Amino acid sequence: MKDAYQVTDQKYDRHATSWSVSLMGRLGEVAAQQVLGGTLDDSITPEGDDGSDLLRSGERWQIKTSTRNTLIFNSLNAFNADKAVLVQLCGNRLLPDAPNTRWRIWGTVERQRFTEQHELHNYGYGTRLIMHATRLDRIEL
Repeated sequence: MKDAYQVTDQKYDRHATSWSVSLMGRLGEVAAQQVLGGTLDDSITPEGDDGSDLLRSGERWQIKTSTRNTLIFNSLNAFNADKAVLVQLCGNRLLPDAPNTRWRIWGTVERQRFTEQHELHNYGYGTRLIMHATRLDRIEL
């Protein structure tokens, strides 16, 4: 399906499959929505979504799921929502739906603050824009 629609796979973990990376992201979105409330974007399109995963209190939230305690964007253009929230997978990244998997919701950051205060880091596949979880804002429920 990805080939037919020329969708670029954005997985950067050579040990994980495209399926496990996509599943990890989706389960992170569900975990965030269960805690934060709001409405998840459940649309499925060949070209992917616009980056906005959750609508909460009139704001668009982008949920970024990672095995690291670091919010990571490939570029500033990839931050498409009003806020981003970091969800960390605490479990096996190859089996994100395993029964003992836990999810940690670290915090959020507004696009403007991320733009001004991000750091650069290279994990071995190009420079990324990052913000450590301890620098994120607490989530008000």
